[in-house]
Amino acid sequence: MFWRAQAAVEERRQQSGGRRGDKGAHLLRGLARCSACGGPMHIIDKGKPPKGGIYLVCSANRRNAGCGNAQAWRVDKLEEALLLCLTSFKTKSFESLNGNVVDQDQKVDAIRAELDDLNRRNKVLIRLAESEDQQAEARFLENAQEIKIKKRELKAAEAELGTRRSDPGNAARLVEILRLSTDLFKIEGEARLESRIRLSSLIRRIVDRVECDPVRGAYMILQIDMKVWHVTSPTEGAFAYQIEVAPWGVDVPPRLLFLLAKNPADSARDAFYDGKGGLLMTAEGTKSFPSPRHLSTRTNG
Repeated sequence: MFWRAQAAVEERRQQSGGRRGDKGAHLLRGLARCSACGGPMHIIDKGKPPKGGIYLVCSANRRNAGCGNAQAWRVDKLEEALLLCLTSFKTKSFESLNGNVVDQDQKVDAIRAELDDLNRRNKVLIRLAESEDQQAEARFLENAQEIKIKKRELKAAEAELGTRRSDPGNAARLVEILRLSTDLFKIEGEARLESRIRLSSLIRRIVDRVECDPVRGAYMILQIDMKVWHVTSPTEGAFAYQIEVAPWGVDVPPRLLFLLAKNPADSARDAFYDGKGGLLMTAEGTKSFPSPRHLSTRTNG
């Protein structure tokens, strides 16, 4: 019922917001951003393929609002590359380092044990303070403050445990993305629209955003933060990716960038690496492409 309701909403949006093609809501809606200005990408319909098609363009550039990114990207090509790339991962790629429910359960138990110890100490200090022991009174106040802090920690840990118990996790989402994308071309009409809306929702939980760059191409961004990413060989094709780490002292988590192009040409791959080097994952394994600066350092050394 929920996805039918979402489909009805999407149909009303299509009727009021212009034609978006006969295949339903596109999977990049709300995810795609312009790398030049950071603004959203806008959908335009250039007519029927092969000459036409549904494209993404920078909204600011289209409105002559100061962005020079005039490149247009075919939505169906980006969607295909996005799904191929995501479904090439093994489910273990999305297992969380600290997202394990058992680990969080143990953390909650440990905090509870510490709190119990503080409460026992508190009872002893109360008896000493009642006997007018001034040092006990000071320790009682300190202990009471520690109890207050520990209670806050426990509340936060229990809330996180509840979230992890209710969240299926990205590994489960990946399995459903694979199932839905496999069935997508076998269904039509309302069922297809519902599947695309569900796919879009799942992708948003894994992919941070898709950036459209006139030089580097379009690429999806995955936040690494507390997750362990095992980038494994795809079953077919080749995908270029790059690990982006913030400069020293900048508190920004590292990211994985994947070029949205299956079997990219050497020129497209090198443009995406942007002189910083990167990796190419294929069915045969992963190949490294060091940055020119790194190669120069090794040669001079």
